[in-house]
Amino acid sequence: MKDCLKEPYIYFNKTHTIFILFFVNDFQIIYHKDNEIIAIKITDQIKTAYKLKDLGDTKWFLGIRILRNKPAKKLWLAHDTYIEKIAKKFKLNKGSASTPLPNLEFIKFNRSAVLSVIKEY
Repeated sequence: MKDCLKEPYIYFNKTHTIFILFFVNDFQIIYHKDNEIIAIKITDQIKTAYKLKDLGDTKWFLGIRILRNKPAKKLWLAHDTYIEKIAKKFKLNKGSASTPLPNLEFIKFNRSAVLSVIKEY
């Protein structure tokens, strides 16, 4: 692997695409199944220096919920927990807001104005 000149924590290899995401004491390895052998080798190298605990498929990372549909090859990043936290902080989760609209019946528009409401400005 070679160092990326612009980012000190990015390494690249032209033949295999493997992403290793770090944050404090957590990291994720993301790779295509064709690169699984290389990803396992990288993980084994990291294990020689650090004690690792494999938690299986990622469900959460950095407060973001990760949803996957493997057969359809789809992935979603859900921010619902963050949205609920912000809604609670600003008290937006207390039900629906009242509207300032009156409960009056509106008069049907007949394509002309009543003389009493016509004003010259």
